[in-house]
Amino acid sequence: MSSTSHVPNINPTNMDRTSVLVSHTEPRLYHNGVASEGVRLSFDGESIVVNKTVLTNASEVFAAAFNGNFSNTATQEYTIEGYSKSTVLELLNHIYDTNTDFGIIWWESLDNAVKKDACYHLREVLLIADEYGLPELGEQVRMAIVEIRENAYSKLGYSGRDRTHDAAHEIAVNTMRDMVIDLYKNNYIPDMSLMEDVAWQCAYNSLYEDHSAMYQKADVEGPDQVTRNQWVAKAPEYEELVRVMHLVEDRHIDFDDDYDYSEDSGFGRD
Repeated sequence: MSSTSHVPNINPTNMDRTSVLVSHTEPRLYHNGVASEGVRLSFDGESIVVNKTVLTNASEVFAAAFNGNFSNTATQEYTIEGYSKSTVLELLNHIYDTNTDFGIIWWESLDNAVKKDACYHLREVLLIADEYGLPELGEQVRMAIVEIRENAYSKLGYSGRDRTHDAAHEIAVNTMRDMVIDLYKNNYIPDMSLMEDVAWQCAYNSLYEDHSAMYQKADVEGPDQVTRNQWVAKAPEYEELVRVMHLVEDRHIDFDDDYDYSEDSGFGRD
């Protein structure tokens, strides 16, 4: 008897990106211990045997699957649908290691041709971490996105820079921003911290990107008849981002102007 996970609201590509996108490159042995501890995990055309105790200790979803309705059957199988091979391997790497290696080094090791795919790889990892109850993995991805984008902004803002890598920096700034907007638009994500981080980066680093077709500052008269210079969305898909930009800017009003927000992984959140 087998079980199947529900399919999330994502559109994974069909290309095999595992060899270049998975943060761990060394082979992993997912099954160890006695044979009775092995369960079969199927995903994206793959089928591997994994240690049941490791899985069930890490995730309540796996615990319910393997220790629930079919715990007495001879063959225990579980199918993860809707996620790419690279995403599921990130999940398993985290369960076995917990120190998933995202961040600047991983990002800069990727060829520019796959960096856009890497943005959506991070989105899939966020979703699978949420579905399987692994908040530490989700937080590692959030911090990686913030770090990668902040590094890109700093490079784009340096007037004496070598412009060779501008295309990669613009992918980090623009594609990652649009990926996060899409993530929150098409999935129920109760934790707004990633959207808030990206919104603050967009507001604080607005001089380093061409956002005129997306959002811009304008004088707007409020319901109190006071005119304020504030962000205005130029396209409907950016309205939620602009709403959060207002929120995070208001949150920073009372902060010291000399405060270095880039040193704060939460960008000044309470």
